[in-house]
Amino acid sequence: MLKPSLSQTFNQLLLLIFTTLYLAGCESVPEESQLNVQFEPHRQRLESIQNYQLRGKLGYLSPDQRQSLNFTWNRTPEASQLRLTSFLGQTVLNLTITPEGAKAVTSDGEVYRHPSPNALVYQLTGLVLPITYMQDWIKGLPTAADNFTLNDTNTVATLNKLTGLQRWEMQYLSYQTVSSAEFGAIPLPYKMQLTQSDFTLKIVISKWTLNG
Repeated sequence: MLKPSLSQTFNQLLLLIFTTLYLAGCESVPEESQLNVQFEPHRQRLESIQNYQLRGKLGYLSPDQRQSLNFTWNRTPEASQLRLTSFLGQTVLNLTITPEGAKAVTSDGEVYRHPSPNALVYQLTGLVLPITYMQDWIKGLPTAADNFTLNDTNTVATLNKLTGLQRWEMQYLSYQTVSSAEFGAIPLPYKMQLTQSDFTLKIVISKWTLNG
């Protein structure tokens, strides 16, 4: 039987977990986009989006690891900043990418630098992620893809890219309509799945903010 102090702590932890799950379940779900676009003008609009912020959730699956994280991503023409947090709000990693390279700040305040963002993320987390390409893929823009396909609304359905000996495939499972003063109504990804061999990364974007 748990001692009173341990029991109280255990009950508080359960309450925190259930509250977190409840709030996650209450988060508004974007309506799936039914907008039809012409692909080339749509591609040009995506290319012109250089300032954006988004937040969502990541689910990482591999034979050795299973992780779930929240993320926020802020991008400007000068830099990208990716912040990973636990579901209890604790920062796991802050990653800043500039033309000069990447800098990461870990949860204990340690600072690491590397010319390659992909190599730095793998070194610190063990996650194999094509961060450089993801800055465009996250928008539904098939930059540097070897092949891609379109869905019925003429947005990207799948893309794949061979880098070294690694074949990456992104599936765009659904889109959401995002409105802004500059771009009007535009379909942007809501649910995606990135795979490479026996690695899977599931991405859900709960909010987009476009600033040009």
